[in-house]
Amino acid sequence: MRKNALLMGLTLVLFACNSVEKFRAPIEELVGSWDTTTAAVTEFVGQLGAEQTKANNMLAQMTVPEDLAGKMDEAATAKVGELKASFTEQLGSLSTLNETVTGFVSQWTEKAAEVNTLKEGLAAGKLSGDVMGQIADLKEMVASATTNLEGWKGSLAGITNNLGGISQQFTTLLDGLASMASKGKK
Repeated sequence: MRKNALLMGLTLVLFACNSVEKFRAPIEELVGSWDTTTAAVTEFVGQLGAEQTKANNMLAQMTVPEDLAGKMDEAATAKVGELKASFTEQLGSLSTLNETVTGFVSQWTEKAAEVNTLKEGLAAGKLSGDVMGQIADLKEMVASATTNLEGWKGSLAGITNNLGGISQQFTTLLDGLASMASKGKK
């Protein structure tokens, strides 16, 4: 009897280990793709923050020197206002993108706890619930992050391109005004 109990106990332990082992490959694959995607999203968040800082600094520098401001005609004054308004609008797009990314990162962080639970459960040999359902849900989150990241990169590139173009137009306008002002002094 004692032998049978020991044999049943060992069988139960082996069965439990085997049931956890069937999830090893899917969980390890998920953890690898999760970590890779986390690194890519984190890198993008840093890039987005750097671009926002750069854009805010560019806006702060979009000023007309006092010596030129008094010599500007109505058309030049209107053009300066138009360029600043366009630049500010693009900054708004950058802020909207940041809000979207921040919202996603918040969801991502919440789901990271689920990934950790699966990883720790695998290491401890104890998994519970619908493990394959959890894995499928988390893989969908990775796919969503990858798709979103590509879209965000495209949006950021478009916005930064627009900001650079507006800034260049502003610089060209000021250079033209300075050139006309210097010709008027001679």
